[in-house]
Amino acid sequence: MEGIWLIAFLAQWALLLLLGLLVIGTLRQLGIMQQRWRMAAPPITSLEIGDVLPDLYLPDQDSEIVPVSGHLKQRGGVILFLSGACAACRMVLEQLEALEDSDVANRGVVLIMVGDVAEARRLLRSHPGLAPAILVVFDVEGTAMRRLNVIAVPTGLVVDERCRLVSQTFNPHAGQWIYKALRIAPPIQREAHAEVGLIVPAVYVASSKLHSAPEGGDRM
Repeated sequence: MEGIWLIAFLAQWALLLLLGLLVIGTLRQLGIMQQRWRMAAPPITSLEIGDVLPDLYLPDQDSEIVPVSGHLKQRGGVILFLSGACAACRMVLEQLEALEDSDVANRGVVLIMVGDVAEARRLLRSHPGLAPAILVVFDVEGTAMRRLNVIAVPTGLVVDERCRLVSQTFNPHAGQWIYKALRIAPPIQREAHAEVGLIVPAVYVASSKLHSAPEGGDRM
């Protein structure tokens, strides 16, 4: 009987060892696949983390040439490459509409609109709630895109107070990326709270009337 328990004990440990080896092998394969994916994935821009943003001079909405870096020096902020023909870019602008001037007071926001200017202006007009402090410039000839080797829109960059690259992404509309980049809290969904505030009291009132009615009140 003792021999059977010993065999079972040894078999259990052998099984645990086998499972451990399988887990280690799986994790190693995942690491290799992740490394290969990173090597195969196209670079977001020609910049790497820590690189200084090169000087970019582009026309603003009044056709005046302005330095992009000058809007971000001493405070850092976000640069967004957008296009009027891009559906995902509309999602980015919807998030930016929730910002106020106070949100971009300490961190700058620069929108570099690429492609057709008329189409870009129509997109901007459809989002009139953008904070006035947001700088909008136009890259009609693709100078900035070529300079930074931007291959897709929307593309987002975050730079620090010295205009050094902190992070970059192909999906600035995903999650809370914009709010994290600007170091601000996401906006509160006040409309949802208002709806709950309207529904809950109504249910409470109906329930109160039901419980407060006399037991024989409805009888003839």
